[in-house]
Parts: sequence; structure tokens; C-alpha cells
Amino acid sequence: MGYELGRFEEAVDEELLCAICRMVLESPVQFRQCEHAFCDLCISEWLRHKNVCPIDRNLVIPTDLIPTPRILRNLLGKLSISCNNRELGCIERMPLESLHTHLDMCNFNPTRQVQCEDGCGCLIEVRHLSKHSCLSTLGSMVRERDENILKLSSQLKELKQVVSDQHHEILLVKEIVRNLRISSISAGLTTEAETDSVRERVKWLSSLSRARISRWGGMISTPDSVLQAMVKRALIDSGCPVELATQLISNSHERRWPPGLSMLETRQSNRHRYEEFVPKRIPTKQAIVLMACENEHMGEAMMRDPGFVIIFAHGVD
Repeated sequence: MGYELGRFEEAVDEELLCAICRMVLESPVQFRQCEHAFCDLCISEWLRHKNVCPIDRNLVIPTDLIPTPRILRNLLGKLSISCNNRELGCIERMPLESLHTHLDMCNFNPTRQVQCEDGCGCLIEVRHLSKHSCLSTLGSMVRERDENILKLSSQLKELKQVVSDQHHEILLVKEIVRNLRISSISAGLTTEAETDSVRERVKWLSSLSRARISRWGGMISTPDSVLQAMVKRALIDSGCPVELATQLISNSHERRWPPGLSMLETRQSNRHRYEEFVPKRIPTKQAIVLMACENEHMGEAMMRDPGFVIIFAHGVD
């Protein structure tokens, strides 16, 4: 749809008029073959119903449309036009090429946005300013924020589940690989029963929460048999397979710890590496389990297979 002729002071050349709406061309385009020019909206609507040029009736298709030459656009841009808001009080005139810039700043433009001065600071269209309520606007903003928080919380929950599932799968693969290595060394093969055992171990390990150790100096390096039995019972009660619990508790004395922890001197020299461990808390006890499949990054000096237990006097959360 073009610009009304009444908005222009001088007479407009016929070449600058749209043959469909008979107004001054707006966003002009032309057919490649015949070079007849029309408003973009006018000719687009025309071609929805007919496939001929409105002037010479030659067959055309939408892809035949191209922008008009620069000289035609320059002629249009120099025409003096009145503001769209003249009926609302604007008396400004400007070159057609400057119309959109003026409309963005026109004081009579009902869609111009201004900042609310009553406290909320929102940008409001002038036409809606008299009906604007800061409380209503802020209420809408709070509701929108709450909806976004709910969406993000839901997404976070889903992502946590994905991470948990992936962690479970990684542990399972590591345990299977570890068993395959052991089987290859003993020239045997991993049986279905062994695979089920691996799954049971991984399920148990995934159920344990990560431990936070506030006092590594509270570790008991030489626990007695009574304390070991209590921790073993806690391991089994948490779902640890009995055979694995026996192996782990047998590795709860410094004599069975990896070389980097087997003596007080080496423990002190490796103290800076403790935070690199992935410790899992043994429920109800001041004790942690360090599994090889979760701590391969620690190296042989700080880890042993399949893992080991450290019992503390205090400091495990």
C-alpha cells in the first residue's frame, strides 16, 4: 500500500505512482522483464490471485520481482511528505527518505515508547501511558520471572538426571573394562554372572553421596577389627556386595593402602593431592570409600584395585 497523494506538497510524477493502488510507491519493486514498478505489498497481494503483470498482462511469477533502480528510489526519497501523525497534531514535513527516522522521534507518535516516571521505569507506548499501572506491570514481570524460574528448575532437574544416568553408564563401562583386564591377565573370559556383578557394584556406588572431608588429619590409619567390622556392616547395609565389602574393608589399614598413603611421611607429602580424590561416604559412619573406577586419575601411587576404605575419627560430612 502506497503513500496518499494528499501528503505531498508538489505534484508527483506518474512514474512514481503504483499502478495498483494509484498512490506514491512504498517499498517499490519491479518485474525484471517489463520493468513496471509497484508497491511491494500491492504486487505481492496481486500475485496471490493472478500471474500476469497488471499493466501489460504478460505472464510473470514472484521470482521475477527485483528492487527498483537506485535512481527511482532517490527520486522517491527526495519527495516532501507530511508526518503520519498529522491528524494528531504534528505539522512537520520531511523528505520521504527521512520519514521513518522522524516517526521514531515524533512527539505525536502514539506508538512511541517513553519511560515511566512513577517508579517502575518500564518503557510504555504513549497511547497506553494513561492506563499504565506500575503495580500491574511489576506483577506481570514477577509472574513471568516465576514462570521462567519454574522452567529453568525443570530443565535443571532433567539435566541432573541426564548427568546421573551418564555417570552411571561411565562407571559401568569402567568396571567392565577393569574386569576384562583382570580376565585377560588370568586368560579367562568375562561371564554373564560377572557382568551382573559389575552392574550390582555400579548400582551401589551410584547410590552413595559424595563425601566432604573437613579434617583429613582425622583419618584412622590402623583401625582395629571391631571398628572394621562395624564399617563392613555399614557397607553391606548400604547395598555393597558382600565380596566387594570384604575386599574394601581388608584395604582399610595403612598396610593395604596405596604407596602414597601407606606411611605417615608419604601421607604428609601427598596431602596436597587429597582434594583430587572422588570420595563416597559410607552411610551412618565416619568413613569413606575410594573406588578405583572413580579415581583412575590419581595414579597407582594413590589408588589400589578395586578400591579402599578410610575410617575417620571425625571430619566427614
